[in-house]
Amino acid sequence: VDLRLIQNIVRDAKDPGGYSVIAAGAKLPAPITKNELLHEFNKPLLVTQGLNDPLGGGIAKTRFNLYKEAHPNPDLVHLVGLEAGHCPHHEVPELVADQINKFMKNVVAVQ
Repeated sequence: VDLRLIQNIVRDAKDPGGYSVIAAGAKLPAPITKNELLHEFNKPLLVTQGLNDPLGGGIAKTRFNLYKEAHPNPDLVHLVGLEAGHCPHHEVPELVADQINKFMKNVVAVQ
C-alpha cells in the first residue's frame, strides 16, 4: 500500500455516485467463477499475468498456473508471466501487445 493507492481509495469513496455503483452491484445475480467459465471455453486462451501482483494475498504465481487445470484443453492455454503488477496492460503495454500479436498470429495460422 502506498500513498497513491490511499488517495485513490479516498477519492473514490467521496464520489457522489459511488453509493449507486455499490447498490447496483448488490442487485446483480451471483457471479460465475472463472473456473466455471473456463471449463466451458474450449478455445485458445492467452493469459498475461503480472507475476508481482500484490493483490490476492501475493499468490499470483501460484494462481497463474491453475489456468491450465481449469481449461478443458490445457494445450490451448498460452501463459505469459510478466515482470509487472496487477495491471500489466498498463505497466508494460508494449510487452502485452507483443504477446497478443504473437498469440493471434499463431491462432490464425492454426485455423
